[in-house]
Amino acid sequence: MKRRYTHLLNREPTSILESMYQEALRESEARDQVRKQSVINLQAAVVLQGGYLDEVHQRMQGREQKEAGKKPGGKAVFKHEQAQKRKAEEKEERKLEKERHTKALERWKEACKARDERVKAQKERYRQALEEWEDERQLAKTERRRIGWQKPMLGAVEKKPGRPKKRAAQQADEDGSDGEEQEDESEMDVDYDD
Repeated sequence: MKRRYTHLLNREPTSILESMYQEALRESEARDQVRKQSVINLQAAVVLQGGYLDEVHQRMQGREQKEAGKKPGGKAVFKHEQAQKRKAEEKEERKLEKERHTKALERWKEACKARDERVKAQKERYRQALEEWEDERQLAKTERRRIGWQKPMLGAVEKKPGRPKKRAAQQADEDGSDGEEQEDESEMDVDYDD
């Protein structure tokens, strides 16, 4: 391996400090050489292991092919076909679930719009009743008498219906609970036709 700083190490030291520096440089060079050699050894080991793993992999593939040739359909092919079938079923199930969820979201949006209209009408009725009460109160003040009825209250405002969840999220929620409820939830529990 190529040594560095040979011009500095070949020079005759003129002082004790220079000789100490040269000695430190020699030690540093020796450490670098040891590190370089260990890196080379590690790289060689990686190359050898890679070759060995390739050889073992080829042997295992040969055995699998040999076993697959003995048995019609072989385990690997059977497992692959089963996995493909399972993936196709899961994909179809996800598609159906997405359609169900989309329909449920549409019903939910319609229910929210209807609820907003009802709340708007409730607030409008409240506003009108409040105006009538204010007019009556002003009249009662001018006539120096008490108003005959109480100030109207808005009352409880209808809450928004819960947003429908996807089936996977519902199943995760159920798994976290008791797990006793095993209902078919293909249709949403909330009726949005009201």
